[in-house]
Amino acid sequence: MVLGKDKKADLKELRKQLGSSALSFASEQRLEKYLMLSKGSVSPLGIINDTNREVEVAFDVELTTKEILGIHPNDNTATVLLSFADLKKVIEINGNTIKYVTV
Repeated sequence: MVLGKDKKADLKELRKQLGSSALSFASEQRLEKYLMLSKGSVSPLGIINDTNREVEVAFDVELTTKEILGIHPNDNTATVLLSFADLKKVIEINGNTIKYVTV
């Protein structure tokens, strides 16, 4: 789930919107297995490590209207600026599913 820094995700509501089973934050083991990332360094750019394309990416629909997004490049000590269109393109090129929700 990708959302703005000032928003909080209601997992029960997101579950309804996504039509999924119960949602929770990924364990450190799952972060490592699917994205090769550690807790605290998760970023939408981590999707490039999902070579089996098992992770679905959900965006808060509000992000689609932002010209520039500040994203950690899988290291929370740095930030890169990308357009939403470019971030979406990275995910699409990697072959992952993208969904949109209202947070």
